[in-house]
Amino acid sequence: MVVESALLTYLLSYAGLTALVSDRIYPGKLPQNPTFPAVVIQKIDGIRMSGFSADIGVQTRIQATAWALKYTDASSVEEQIRAATQNYMNQTMASSVVVKNIDFDEGPDLYEDDRQRFGKIIDLIIWHTED
Repeated sequence: MVVESALLTYLLSYAGLTALVSDRIYPGKLPQNPTFPAVVIQKIDGIRMSGFSADIGVQTRIQATAWALKYTDASSVEEQIRAATQNYMNQTMASSVVVKNIDFDEGPDLYEDDRQRFGKIIDLIIWHTED
């Protein structure tokens, strides 16, 4: 299982986040006519770390964007994404990805005037190994 799928599965099991978004955590993009609040996750990049004879791990950047009709709701969802992943280290995520650590890089706040919705971006830099 790739890290994006493992993260999606994990976030869907995190009670604080699902209390706000239910199962509305989507890979890649929002569906047409979405219900808010919702989250979109997408892989931005990845770097494979190599040692002398084998891969020693991967650093993957996954962008999580919290979308809502109110700025405060988007902020609350972003806080739950951070709470779900903060201090997540040396654990196996979704039965296949061993996460060594997760760092954060905050992105810009968004507002789409034509759709009247707010977004909060957080990049999750996940240091992990894969099967």
